[in-house]
Amino acid sequence: MAAAAALLPPRAGGDAPPPDAYSTWLQQHFPAAYGNPALEASVWGDHADPDGDGCGNLLEFMMQRDPNVADAQLGLRCRLEGGDLVATYRETTATGHSVTWLGEWSGDWSLWLAFGVRYQTLETHSGYRLVEARVTRNRESQMFFRLAAHR
Repeated sequence: MAAAAALLPPRAGGDAPPPDAYSTWLQQHFPAAYGNPALEASVWGDHADPDGDGCGNLLEFMMQRDPNVADAQLGLRCRLEGGDLVATYRETTATGHSVTWLGEWSGDWSLWLAFGVRYQTLETHSGYRLVEARVTRNRESQMFFRLAAHR
């Protein structure tokens, strides 16, 4: 843990902030690169995608995937069920991290909304849970779903 704290930017007064679960995860997956500003955009940054699978590190962490192994499936599966759009995905059970995320839906790819999304945990595993998010279609002729992560 002390090594992870040493790589975090210092606070005013010189003390490094305590590592959170996401920072620790970055350190574990990118031990030689983490903290190097020249490699942030391409290797260890939130939106970096070093394995080239289309999923940035922040989402890889939230879905408890390996950011150094390209996954054929991104882990988010969507289907229509009755009048609902249903998305199923893995979500970390790690606590003490600075990342928040939520499901968002759109009928046109331009306006993304978070209201009306209902969540249910389907299964719990070591390090993650399988979550289902549902949105009632109402009068939408088409719907899209995404996971948005923020720090």
